[in-house]
Amino acid sequence: MNKRGLVLCGGVAKGAYQIGVWKALRELGLDQFDAISGASVGALNAVLWAAGDYENAYRIWSSLRFSDFITPSTDGKRIASRDGLRRIIREHADLSAVRESRIPIYVNILNARNMQVEYRRLNGLSDAEIEDLLIASSSIPAVYGKAEVNGEQYWDGGWFLGGDNAPCLPLYRNEGIRDLLVIELTGSERVELPPDCRAIRIIPDYSLGNLLHFGQSAIAQRMEQGYRDAMAVLAGTQPELPEVDALLSAVHTVPELEQLIRCGSYPNAPLSVMDGGVFWDDICSIGPYRLQRHKEFLNLRILDGNGVRRAWWLRSSDFFAAIEKYKKLYSI
Repeated sequence: MNKRGLVLCGGVAKGAYQIGVWKALRELGLDQFDAISGASVGALNAVLWAAGDYENAYRIWSSLRFSDFITPSTDGKRIASRDGLRRIIREHADLSAVRESRIPIYVNILNARNMQVEYRRLNGLSDAEIEDLLIASSSIPAVYGKAEVNGEQYWDGGWFLGGDNAPCLPLYRNEGIRDLLVIELTGSERVELPPDCRAIRIIPDYSLGNLLHFGQSAIAQRMEQGYRDAMAVLAGTQPELPEVDALLSAVHTVPELEQLIRCGSYPNAPLSVMDGGVFWDDICSIGPYRLQRHKEFLNLRILDGNGVRRAWWLRSSDFFAAIEKYKKLYSI
């Protein structure tokens, strides 16, 4: 059997998507790889993946907050410090599993002096060395500034000005791997492969939103989307959206849907950017009504036959709460 490599692209908060893909791969028995490579937040996920503890990775991402990644700096040299990210690594990442792993694990960093990408193998390094490389790989210039590794200054390994956000090269060149699974976060990565290298690319079906949006609902939606997209690519199936399942199990007629709408949420004020039809996808219809999801912010809404918004939910959890309220009120 050919060796298989996993490549995890960068994208800050969008990295939750890769945890959803991991869930799908576990269910399909495809989550074991012969080498792993990651850029930026993909480097952090590479470390979590290499430890083999999906539940821990899920818990970490489910509890992340904006302040964990963006801690205000007090030195006047940068916008944010790296204290929050260091705390995450020290408290939640099993660096000993990485150090002792028989699976090669790579991260990339961008040399600030010559703007050349360097690929570093983490196996066998000390905790401090691994931590410094993870910090350097995610040092977004505009936010964190440069990070120091062994006296040299480095930037985010996936930075679009000179970086490599899909680090396939070390797996191909150093480990002789020709079959890759690349988990992307934007759909616009430059995935450069030699002619004899094959890659399956898991690409978000629609935008994962703001890369600094660490809201719990956004994280959950990204993991959910990663799971769906991976299943669609690898299992040849398109799982039903949970919102569709919940709606169709509770509502069968237009009058019933009108009752559900009374249990829903309404916006306090019109938001023109979010109301524009170009930003929404239809995911289900009942009679003249349409359930839609916003392509970037992942909100849900119901439009009537005249295109008028009748209900609106900020999060999937709000939608499910409305379903439960409806079932209790109308004894469904």
